[in-house]
Amino acid sequence: MFTELVLQMISLGEETGTMVNLLGEAADFYEQEVDYDLKVWEIKLSEYYF
Repeated sequence: MFTELVLQMISLGEETGTMVNLLGEAADFYEQEVDYDLKVWEIKLSEYYF
């Protein structure tokens, strides 16, 4: 379910005691991914319908 990058971030957070910060960064990463995917779909759909 998680990318390798996020799994590595979680592991690093456990080792360094910065889990909260790294989970926040992981959440930001996924939010950016979703925003990007939505924009791509919006562009594809607008080209199809207009």
